[in-house]
Amino acid sequence: IPPFGPDIPQPERPVTPSWQPSAGEDAAIDARSALLRQRRVMLTGTLDDETTTRVAAELMLLDGESSRQVELIVNSDGGPLPDVLAVLDVLDLMGAPVATRCIGRAEGTAAVVLASGTAGRAAAANAVISLRLRERYDVDGRAVDVERFAGHLAEVRDRIERHLAAVTGLGDDRIRSALDDGVPMSAETAQAHGIVDEVIGR
Repeated sequence: IPPFGPDIPQPERPVTPSWQPSAGEDAAIDARSALLRQRRVMLTGTLDDETTTRVAAELMLLDGESSRQVELIVNSDGGPLPDVLAVLDVLDLMGAPVATRCIGRAEGTAAVVLASGTAGRAAAANAVISLRLRERYDVDGRAVDVERFAGHLAEVRDRIERHLAAVTGLGDDRIRSALDDGVPMSAETAQAHGIVDEVIGR
């Protein structure tokens, strides 16, 4: 009996998927895989739900493989406030220590991640760092839904403020000011504010 049965015609050629990664996407995936083998995770671009999910998954993967140190490399302009919580939770729960490094920029929620390293926090000499949150939300629906969303954002912001106070040593007023109106900082200024521990590449 033919493998596909007597009444079912066999295909003349293998069926290939309609989507295939481009050469550029292949290169990016290969580079990320190579970095993971070195226990390095890249946080780049907008820190949205998709990026948060990937970064959290890669951190958990490396934590499950070994208790050796992981390096989280940050070059991001941040993203929506609620999305950063998953990364912060993973950093808190990991058994493996995580060193954070800023190469390029770390703004908004990405700067919060940078400040949350558990095995040293560093910034390259030319890095630009800012805690200022630049976000706008388009919320549709009933007034009660908008009110609930605003309350949720306020709760998340309060958690972020408490977290930053713990990891930087800054007072509440300075943290609120930095989140609302903070100007971009050099690596040296970020070090003075307790966001990073050292400046590398000087």
